[in-house]
Amino acid sequence: MDTTNGGSGNDRIIDDDLVNFDIHNGGTGIDTIDYSNVTFGAGLVTINLATETTSVSGGNTETIRNFENVEGSQGGETIIGTSGANRLDGNGGNDTLLGQGGADTLIGGSGNDSLDSDTLGTVDTIGDLLDGGAGNDTLQGEAGNDTLLGGSGNDSLTGDDSTVNFGNDSLNGGSGNDTLTGAGGNDTLVGGLGSDTLNGTNSILDGVGEIDILDPGDLGARDLIILGTSGSIYYNGAGLDYAVIDNFDRFSFAGETDSDKIQISGSLSNYSLSSFTGTRSGVSITNGTRINLGAEIIAYVDSSGLLTATDFISV
Repeated sequence: MDTTNGGSGNDRIIDDDLVNFDIHNGGTGIDTIDYSNVTFGAGLVTINLATETTSVSGGNTETIRNFENVEGSQGGETIIGTSGANRLDGNGGNDTLLGQGGADTLIGGSGNDSLDSDTLGTVDTIGDLLDGGAGNDTLQGEAGNDTLLGGSGNDSLTGDDSTVNFGNDSLNGGSGNDTLTGAGGNDTLVGGLGSDTLNGTNSILDGVGEIDILDPGDLGARDLIILGTSGSIYYNGAGLDYAVIDNFDRFSFAGETDSDKIQISGSLSNYSLSSFTGTRSGVSITNGTRINLGAEIIAYVDSSGLLTATDFISV
């Protein structure tokens, strides 16, 4: 059993053996408990800054007091933060990172990771940074203005999980075939490389009161931009709401399987398409398309010419 005390200052305490009833105390400052050299072995590992324990199911528990940050092992574990600001780095393995509250930075590392900025059950309006890294990751933001980065792999990114409290989020899928959902707020979604699905809102909120920027992000794959689902027309509220679709790829180049598509609710004949040139929400559009449903503007599209029926999927 080891006992360490960081004292004052910003310390990094490196634990390089198995969970063995050690007592580590970071002291004052912004301190890190580092398990990057540890191989925990069998059992589910939980590193919990809130309860100040590291435990292995069916095994030992050690004490980790006064730490703000965690460097995980090369295997998979669950890492839980506090209500304050934390940096949780999963490193290798399939990790679950739970930020709890505060301005958190969650880094998945390699492996198929799950990152959630807040699971306390209270409204956390502080912005967080979530970076999935390599692997097929799931990233969940909360009520603050969050930044979600998928990295490589086929990732799922969701900006908010509430229909009442939500922030203006930035989501970037990176490489891979990703699914990006802004949910509430005025969000910016960038698909990146790969065939991505971009949805600025959801079928509960329907984009009412939202102005979202949806950018497929590449010209080498088929991306799907969601402007509605069966029975739900997005951005059709009485106030100011619309999507801005940037870098929409209408053409099939060598090596592509197809061009981008826009999914709408109902028949295209219910909508009107008109040419548009101008700037909306910082996006410059030349020879693009404005999509209307009656007098309501649904979207502005950077489309390199007026859209036609072949650019749409009706549901």
